[in-house]
Amino acid sequence: MSKKNKDKLKMHWTDPLNPLKYIKPIKNTVKHELNKKKFRDERQTIINDPKSSTQEKQRAKAQLMRQKRGSKTIAEVQAKAKSDMKSRAEKKHADWKSMKKGDMSKADFIKKYPNSQTAKKAKKTGWKPKKKKSFLEKTFENV
Repeated sequence: MSKKNKDKLKMHWTDPLNPLKYIKPIKNTVKHELNKKKFRDERQTIINDPKSSTQEKQRAKAQLMRQKRGSKTIAEVQAKAKSDMKSRAEKKHADWKSMKKGDMSKADFIKKYPNSQTAKKAKKTGWKPKKKKSFLEKTFENV
C-alpha cells in the first residue's frame, strides 16, 4: 500500500449530514475475505496432511475454531448453544404434551421429530398411522 493511501486511511472522515460526527474509513472487505479463505485453506491442509504432527493439527483446529466464533469468547458460544438446546427441548416437550392431549397426532409428532424416542419406538414396533376417513366415507358410513 502506498504512503498516500495509508495517509488517507489515517484521516478522519466526517458524516455529510452531521459534520461533527466522524466516520471510520471502510476496509477493503474483499481482500479481507480472501485472506480469511486463504487462512482456512492453509489450516485444512495442515489438518489433512499425514506428515504434520498431532500438536500442529490440534493448533490448526483451534485456530479454525477461533476464526469461526469471531470476537465471541468460548463461554459466550457455549451459553448460546445451551440456551438454544434448552429452547428446542421446551418446544419438543410442549409438542409431546399436545400429542398426549390429542391436539397433535402421533404421526405429525414423529414427522416433526424423527430422532425422538417416540419415533424410534414407533419404528421399532412397526407402528403405522391410522388412515383418516374421507368426508364421503364418514357421511355414508351408516347408510
